[in-house]
Amino acid sequence: MASTSVLSSNTATRAADSAHRAVDAAADAAAPFIDNLASRAHDTVDRTASAAGAMADKLNAAGEQAGAYGNRVYNSGINYVRENPLTAVAIAAAVGYLLSRVTR
Repeated sequence: MASTSVLSSNTATRAADSAHRAVDAAADAAAPFIDNLASRAHDTVDRTASAAGAMADKLNAAGEQAGAYGNRVYNSGINYVRENPLTAVAIAAAVGYLLSRVTR
């Protein structure tokens, strides 16, 4: 009976060793694929970050341009009111009257 136990133990050990070799072979075979996939993922992240940075720069420049345009329009309005105060008051009164008629 002892020989059956030893035989079973040897068979189990050989099966485990075989399974370990199969797992190691699968891991070795998958390593290049995983490395390639990781490299491509890093490249994609780098390209995305670069594009996002460029877009942020463009949006920042557009925001600055819009702010400058708003300041020019504001200053132009201020200058018009200073140069034509009666006309500005008349325009404001007309706009107020029209808005009051529209909102009724």
